[in-house]
Amino acid sequence: MSEFENQQIETVEAEKWKTVELNIEPRVKEKWEDFKEHCGPNAIALDGRVSGQTVRDPELPAANFNHHEGVDRTSTSATCEQVLSEIRLGLFDSFTKDGRPYARLFVEDCDEDVSTAVALFEMYCEDQKLLNNSRIDQLVAIENYLDMSAGMYPI
Repeated sequence: MSEFENQQIETVEAEKWKTVELNIEPRVKEKWEDFKEHCGPNAIALDGRVSGQTVRDPELPAANFNHHEGVDRTSTSATCEQVLSEIRLGLFDSFTKDGRPYARLFVEDCDEDVSTAVALFEMYCEDQKLLNNSRIDQLVAIENYLDMSAGMYPI
């Protein structure tokens, strides 16, 4: 078998076990119904990729975690805080592929809130125990305060 053929097999095997797919689409915003139609099952929009408040469709499944449009920012958790809570409350009971946790994430930018949310998805899919950690709670709480206040929260 050639080295090229061997690399192709390794790529196929890696794709088979991929559990989090990250799609970065700068300046792309959609409405909830358009997003569900365009992105399909296991799609999760983060932090403004889909306009409007946080919403879920457990049947498809699909979700939008947002705290930008149509909400009071000081009363709504940052995206990473929403994601951590949803994961701990069983998000991956619905978001699966071949019996394993699976999510297709869609973002339009990569700020601290988005990066933290994506890391939480990756950590959970690598080892669910990684999220049972007080340092994760502290990191997410700090990011929540800073993102909600546009960095102006006194720490």
